[in-house]
Amino acid sequence: MKMLISDAMEDYSHHIRVVDQKALTTIEAYERDLTRYQNFLMQKGIRNMEDISYLVLQEFLEQLQQERKSSSVNRMISTLHTFHHYISVTYPNLHDPSRYLKSKRKSRTLPKYFNVHDIELLLDS
Repeated sequence: MKMLISDAMEDYSHHIRVVDQKALTTIEAYERDLTRYQNFLMQKGIRNMEDISYLVLQEFLEQLQQERKSSSVNRMISTLHTFHHYISVTYPNLHDPSRYLKSKRKSRTLPKYFNVHDIELLLDS
């Protein structure tokens, strides 16, 4: 028997609320991410967990990259990893399509340093 995505998400939501006792803000962020993910899957006609592949995840993340910053994409990757890992451990007949997903590189900025004049001003105060 196939597992509906909505049932898997409900199961995972219960797990993070009751068993893991995650913070409310964490729960809300995970659920927001998973709702976005579920909407994407529904648009693709994917209703069952067994039909989610690595390629489907890649397509979802490519779409997300066009709309969001790399930090948001990385948070989504983390959400997908924890969700699919939980489901694959809880239901061993389901594979984890997120296993090989890698985080995206964050754009880095150089650190800001004080110049000698600013340090002297700071020390003199």
